[in-house]
Amino acid sequence: MIVLSKIIYFFISPLTWLIGCITFSLIAKKAKSKNTFQIFALLIAILFSNTVIYDKAVSYWVIPSIKSTEIQHYHVGIVLGGMSDYNSSTDRLVLQRSGDRIWQTLDLYFNHKIDKILITGGSGFVQNTGLDEANQFKKLLLSWGIPEKDLIIESKSRNTVENAQYTKKALEQADMLGESFLLITSAVHMKRAKKIFEDQGIKVTPFSTDDELLKGNNYFWNDYIVPDINTFNDWFRFIKEIVGYYSYLLMK
Repeated sequence: MIVLSKIIYFFISPLTWLIGCITFSLIAKKAKSKNTFQIFALLIAILFSNTVIYDKAVSYWVIPSIKSTEIQHYHVGIVLGGMSDYNSSTDRLVLQRSGDRIWQTLDLYFNHKIDKILITGGSGFVQNTGLDEANQFKKLLLSWGIPEKDLIIESKSRNTVENAQYTKKALEQADMLGESFLLITSAVHMKRAKKIFEDQGIKVTPFSTDDELLKGNNYFWNDYIVPDINTFNDWFRFIKEIVGYYSYLLMK
């Protein structure tokens, strides 16, 4: 299943579409076909590199962030993995863009908004990269002085569905399934994650960790006209969430 998902991810990436159109425009023999692929390549480049278009599109999907001061107290903060890589040569975790999940979780913990931290996720990679995310974060947090009694670790899951399934088992084993839970993950991922967790019988309150995806109406002139290659990756994350959400609904 993981291998299949990686193949699907390749084909739903706008950057794959752009490279494909450029390639076909170069190898096509007919002038009409060349022009068609060139036009599609230009349209893809314009659409998927424009931050304003992306921002407007994603605003209809995400569950936006709120101030930590606006939330109530929760017994457990459930933070989803997929926020780091592992560097074997230095034996350390390297945070990805979604690494603010753990940062925001710690802020909530030290400000007494959550009593315990549950980290769910092992490794979503097909090959063994040395990543054992939840356990490696546990080791790190213990070294920072967080008591072991405040940490719940689930390290078997490889995707969001398994995050929810194994988290439920961990909460059942700890006899905490009836407690209050704050779900902590990225804004673009929250809609799918919340649905999956609640389908497992875990009632959660969403706490989206990032709002860099949403500028509102605070755009600068360059946002409208200057292409941004990073926006291709943002679109990929967004499209992946849409595909994942509706695939989950069809398969459940």
